[in-house]
Amino acid sequence: MLNYTSDECRDLFRPLDDNGKDFSKCQKYNLSGLDHETILANRDNLTFYGVVDCDEGWIFDRSVYPSTLTEEWELVCDKEAVPNILQSVYLAGFVVGCLLFGYLADK
Repeated sequence: MLNYTSDECRDLFRPLDDNGKDFSKCQKYNLSGLDHETILANRDNLTFYGVVDCDEGWIFDRSVYPSTLTEEWELVCDKEAVPNILQSVYLAGFVVGCLLFGYLADK
């Protein structure tokens, strides 16, 4: 019997990132329809099965906060730029508001 920790087991089924050093957090090998024996027998050559985006949810660290907006709105992978975009739009509105209302206050 194989003894893997949960992290080792999770990393076993994730491809490497583009940099080739870290495991991908947004993709997994397409192992649908395969039984565990087949997967473990071919664990050194899982690239043959192709790669798909993760679709089974995410594991969030809850050691500091019980819940965050990132977790509630799933702002990971393809949505990770949303907070930066929203902050930029907010600050652009703040600048426009300061200029406009500053000018109107002087009138």
